[in-house]
Amino acid sequence: MTSLLAQLADDQFAACQIVAAIAHSAPDTQLPVTALAQVLFLDEADMHTLYGDQMTASEVVAYVRNCPASHLLTFIYGAGVKVDG
Repeated sequence: MTSLLAQLADDQFAACQIVAAIAHSAPDTQLPVTALAQVLFLDEADMHTLYGDQMTASEVVAYVRNCPASHLLTFIYGAGVKVDG
C-alpha cells in the first residue's frame, strides 16, 4: 500500500507542510479559520465554535491531531485520490 503522504494531492501536501512549518517556527501566528477549513478539509463550523475567526498555527496542528479519524479519509479520498490496491 502506498504511504499516506504519497496519496496526497500536491496542494494538500503543500498546505500541510506550510501549517506544520509555521507551527514549528512561529506557533502563535494567527491563521484564518475559513481558509484553513477549506484547504485542509476540516469542519469549519466546529473550528469557528472552538476558536472563532482565527486560530494559531499550533492550535491547527493540535486540532488536526485530535479530530476524528474520518477527517483523514475525507482529506485523502474526498479530494479525488484513488485508493491503492
